[in-house]
Amino acid sequence: MSKANNPIWQEDGLGGVIITLDRPRAMKLSHRAMKAFVKATGCKLEQMEDGIQDPEKLEALFWAMLNAAADAPEDKVTVGQMEELLDKAPMGTLYAAAGKAIELAFADPEADKEPDPTNAAGAM
Repeated sequence: MSKANNPIWQEDGLGGVIITLDRPRAMKLSHRAMKAFVKATGCKLEQMEDGIQDPEKLEALFWAMLNAAADAPEDKVTVGQMEELLDKAPMGTLYAAAGKAIELAFADPEADKEPDPTNAAGAM
């Protein structure tokens, strides 16, 4: 789903996703979130995208991303709160939002840039 069609989640423009569960919450697959996810699940990063097909790993990923993006202590969530929060959104939406967060985390920032004509082959 694209952000234009989905009022439950959208890109935040800063490499993360805003998802509305009990309220709008920021989540980002940062280095801190990746470490927390791997520690909680034992899942290797290269297995992450397939691993989140397991609901417990999906829950752990959301927990890690929400807490890594939390700006204030009251924005942090416990593992115990995650099941209730995730039940507030359709499963397809959760998978789409998690997939977008993974995509944004591993996006190549150079991929969208136009080539520099001064460095083009044959330029002097």
